[in-house]
Amino acid sequence: MRPSLDLIWIRQDLRLHDNPALFYGSGRPCLVLFTWGDFTGSGEHTSVLAKAWLHAALKNFAADLDHRYKAKLIFYPGTLLEFLDNIKLVADINKVHWNHAYTPAGIERDTFYQTALGERDIEVDTHCGNLLHEPWEIQSKNHAFIEHFSPFQRLYFDQLQHRASLDYPAHVRAETVKGVNYGSLKDLKLITDQKRYDDLLDYWDISEKAGRDILKAFVKDRLQHFDDSCEIPSVQATSKLSPYILWGQISIRWIWEICDSQTGGEEAKTFLNQLLWREFAYYSLFHNPQLIQEPFSKDFQRFPWRSDAGRLEAWKNGQTGYPLIDAGMRELKQTGWIHNRVRLVVSSFLVKNLGISWQEGAAYFLDHSIDADLALNTINWQLVTGCGVDSYPFSRILNPISQGEKFDPEGIYVSHWVPELRHLPEKWIHHPWDAPADILKRAGLKLDENYPRPVVDFHASRTWALDAFHSMNGADEIYGTA
Repeated sequence: MRPSLDLIWIRQDLRLHDNPALFYGSGRPCLVLFTWGDFTGSGEHTSVLAKAWLHAALKNFAADLDHRYKAKLIFYPGTLLEFLDNIKLVADINKVHWNHAYTPAGIERDTFYQTALGERDIEVDTHCGNLLHEPWEIQSKNHAFIEHFSPFQRLYFDQLQHRASLDYPAHVRAETVKGVNYGSLKDLKLITDQKRYDDLLDYWDISEKAGRDILKAFVKDRLQHFDDSCEIPSVQATSKLSPYILWGQISIRWIWEICDSQTGGEEAKTFLNQLLWREFAYYSLFHNPQLIQEPFSKDFQRFPWRSDAGRLEAWKNGQTGYPLIDAGMRELKQTGWIHNRVRLVVSSFLVKNLGISWQEGAAYFLDHSIDADLALNTINWQLVTGCGVDSYPFSRILNPISQGEKFDPEGIYVSHWVPELRHLPEKWIHHPWDAPADILKRAGLKLDENYPRPVVDFHASRTWALDAFHSMNGADEIYGTA
């Protein structure tokens, strides 16, 4: 007689704590399943770096599941439907549990499965697992889309009650069914670059426990100073939780609860607003799925973007001649992560000084960031460009020299990631081309040999950008720089 089972479908929720699909689906005899084929079909999270992180995250999640509950995670290289077809002779699946996806491809996939499973008389039980609230729960008085963060923030606090996090499941009644191929993680073939994978593990502990430990250390040591120090790239002031949040290795609800309760709320306000910005990004993309490729401000479809492969490669490789830009892009390339302030500066430089479209930058970040969250990546690139929801004005063109002098005044960050500049005095480290010849010689620096001159003149490129913006829409602005 075939066993009658529920199925817990694991996607971007690789944790035991506060995992609604696991919590509510584990009370009956069940199977716990991860299907790689449903990721490859969506076109998301298929970069070398994303797959490397996913491999390590799945490895640790499976080990935690086995250690705590003696439950096995099934690794399946195909899709959910293919798995159900393969096991229908040995087991009956009555219900499938999963946590909601929110990207356009994820919503399309899950909508398809709602219908397909219904046609097979399989019940579906879905949950809010990776946001504080569902995007469709957030409604303005006139039900219009909320274009700005401030009213979104007010509405969130005025209308919505916080969902309390769930505990670990008391037990996970995962069955071992004869005839089911449990496979192995290697069957998914997620590691396509062994060196990149090994390098990643040198920088990151990719596990649920690591995410929880990072949060605890952040709350204990850095949260109370977050507002003062989060902009300094040489200081370990940010949480670095973003990749753990992306892959569901830590609960966003639990982060909110811990930060809010430990500090009485006020000291955590700046950090909590970052979590709300993430909610706003998902809300915005849910209501405007076209934003992945199209600017929210339609005027920017007429912007005269440049096509310059050489300058684009210089930006990607940290060879622009602007030390803060190069430090940030090298940090990204080596670790898969980039400091928030520097992220703004390198993004502004690409679109407003090199004149290369935000879509090019967004695509590169998706391929090279371990926290490559589609919603946040899209909204943030449009924010910097000035073409998105609640965006900066286009005229806010960040000067990489003054930004470096303001946020890395001693050149600590630049010296670490651009070691060829480490012997330059602080006075010159953010604009080495202005240094006297004897200073360059003592620092062992030969411009255009072991460090490039700037690929563009900042002031000339700024003038081009403002002229291009003006010609796009004929608008007059008060131009400024920061």
